[in-house]
Amino acid sequence: MMLSCLIWILVTTIVMLWKEMQEYTRRRQAYLMSEKHAKTPQSTTILVTAIPDGLNAEDALFDIFNRFPGGVRAIWLNRYVHAVKSCLALVSTHHWLASSLSILTAHPLGTLKN
Repeated sequence: MMLSCLIWILVTTIVMLWKEMQEYTRRRQAYLMSEKHAKTPQSTTILVTAIPDGLNAEDALFDIFNRFPGGVRAIWLNRYVHAVKSCLALVSTHHWLASSLSILTAHPLGTLKN
């Protein structure tokens, strides 16, 4: 009795999740194909990573990606990856300092326990 009830709950849950996923997919597809979404930059922007050195030029990338419907309007290349990595290190340090400060402001120095 208990096992059949557990199986019924499990099957019902899986069926409900499956139906909800189908509905989500239908609504997302309808939104992505809508005119409202077509006007946003997100609908026409792609990020390409790990481009080989021989293709890391605007002309070469334009030739490759101009085959997409609508063509290519602009190509931006990030050639200063080391600068981005150092900025990320600064951001992580900032987050660490901010969390440390929030701990200190929540507990004045006299009330901290080791």
